[in-house]
Amino acid sequence: MSGIALTSDWAWTVSDEGRTFEHFRRFKDRYLLIDQYELDDFFPDLPHGEADLEAIDLHGASLWLCGSHSSLALSGKGEVEPEKKPSRRLFGAIALSDRGHPTNKAFCLPFQGRGSLRHILGSHPLLSGSLALPCKGGGLDIEGIVVSDDVVCYGLRGPLVNGLAVLAFVGRQGPFGLPGGEPKLVLLDLGGLGIRDLCRYGSSLLVLAGPAMDAEGPFRLYRRSGGIEGASSLQLMHDFKNGVGHPEGLAIVQKPEGAGLIVVYDKPSRTRVEGNSVWGDQFELPQLFG
Repeated sequence: MSGIALTSDWAWTVSDEGRTFEHFRRFKDRYLLIDQYELDDFFPDLPHGEADLEAIDLHGASLWLCGSHSSLALSGKGEVEPEKKPSRRLFGAIALSDRGHPTNKAFCLPFQGRGSLRHILGSHPLLSGSLALPCKGGGLDIEGIVVSDDVVCYGLRGPLVNGLAVLAFVGRQGPFGLPGGEPKLVLLDLGGLGIRDLCRYGSSLLVLAGPAMDAEGPFRLYRRSGGIEGASSLQLMHDFKNGVGHPEGLAIVQKPEGAGLIVVYDKPSRTRVEGNSVWGDQFELPQLFG
């Protein structure tokens, strides 16, 4: 799993492999798979290839999905060049019914060219150079989203800007509320780590930090308070132990006794796999936030 979004009764997940997203029903202390949906049924023009979905959110009775928008390294003639992957460039939403199921109403940004998310983010001078680089070589790599009424916040695994991680805020506009216009950037000092996921917690933003390159760690959880501009604070909340796997997805779960934080893993350790089940972690937020 590379991303998760929750309601009181349902869970939605995405993976960085294939072209699907999954729907689960909550049952006691676990979630049971009830449906797997093909992206092509909602976005028939999505270019062929792996979608590399890395981020998911629920907002405004819609399910929002985002691919990494990254390029791969292509070696040849002694040089490494980025291999364009338009199949990874989905940013769109699917309207949900009153019962929480996907409808046939879906909309997305263009996959290439003007108006695409790569074009929007690449219009900022600090990100323009990243479009010509592979994701593991300083290129653009989106791994977290938070959608609100007026803006979409993107958390970037890469590029780092002078060792700082990037939050990119893009205003929503038009009849479907898709992002457009000039992005505003906020740089975070995560100790040289990139952003691996985001989720909202009240007026704060929870930031999952991890290596920008391929590495086993470290992985850390931060809480950012503050808006796009003005005063803000960044607080380290949790340091994940080595060997637990690669935490990749965050979501708040509401319970009668209070809110908790669900963490899912992209490469879970053997101790997290039991038959057809994969175990994540649940943290009690008072334990993290005091």
